[in-house]
Amino acid sequence: MKGSESNDHPYLENGKVRFKTNHAGGFLGGMSTGEDLVMRIAVKATPTVSVEQPSINMKTMKEEPLSPITRRDPTLLGRIYVVAEAMVRCAIVDALMMDRAYQGMYYEKNPWRE
Repeated sequence: MKGSESNDHPYLENGKVRFKTNHAGGFLGGMSTGEDLVMRIAVKATPTVSVEQPSINMKTMKEEPLSPITRRDPTLLGRIYVVAEAMVRCAIVDALMMDRAYQGMYYEKNPWRE
């Protein structure tokens, strides 16, 4: 999509700035627009496959075939959403705490500014 097509155009609604679309996923220039946060993730497939593969036994330091235990792909999919959501929450809290620290440094008596 062209930049002109993906822009989120602002408008006023009851004295608040809103956006007609949310192509940026709720962030513009690294700052929240107040719209819903929309993220897309890609997850690497788990390396377990259903066929025997060549590998190395690190205990004996010999090449040995690795027999698959089971396919784990279906069990990964149900959990990845909560892990991704938790990481986003951690990143947001980290940014809020960093901002609070900067604000605290600014408003406190700071000998480096004098």
